[in-house]
Amino acid sequence: MKKVSVLVICVAIFIMVAGCNRFIEGTDFTATVIENEETSLLVEPDEGSAELSSADRIFVYVGEAELVDAQGREISVGDIESGMRVEIYYTGGVAESYPAQIHGAYKVRLLEN
Repeated sequence: MKKVSVLVICVAIFIMVAGCNRFIEGTDFTATVIENEETSLLVEPDEGSAELSSADRIFVYVGEAELVDAQGREISVGDIESGMRVEIYYTGGVAESYPAQIHGAYKVRLLEN
């Protein structure tokens, strides 16, 4: 009986760690910029992204994020304009408000238009 209990606990811990792995490593999605508000970007996630199932519009706070162009060169938030496509890397979850919010963005990369 003890061996079964230990096995069940080990399996439960493994499942929890595997489920949290996404938040530790981070995730990314592509989107179109709707509005640049200097400290945040209002974006529309691409079709098929998991983030689109949260909301069709997401505020991404970029205060601490690394901002780069398609070639990896550093840019400023002012270089990002409405209509541009971006790839957003973040950790944590998506706040379920409307528009949804991402506070854990650590990198925003412009994509070739």
